[in-house]
Amino acid sequence: SSPLYPSSYKEDNSCRWDISVPHGNQLVFKFLTLNFGYSLCNTNYIQLLDVDPTTGLESLHSQYCGYDSVSEIQMRGSTAVVRYVTTTHNNGTGWVLAWKSRPVLAN
Repeated sequence: SSPLYPSSYKEDNSCRWDISVPHGNQLVFKFLTLNFGYSLCNTNYIQLLDVDPTTGLESLHSQYCGYDSVSEIQMRGSTAVVRYVTTTHNNGTGWVLAWKSRPVLAN
């Protein structure tokens, strides 16, 4: 969850979480709550980044802000980064993000 959830979040905050599940599985995220209040996407947002298992390079999978309504988010692999950035204070309550591991089905 965002720091201080469910209270309003602080400005000038940056957090990062590295999440991995066993090889052969896929990370799946779901927002239980997502409320940044009125917010521009370039000032307050949460990003989900895929991590290449070979090179370790990160690529943007998706970005969320405001009151985005999001269903299940399937990442490309077993490792991801959750990046949370705020630069201005708003009255939103923040976010709660759940994750699980799902076996990758062979084609």
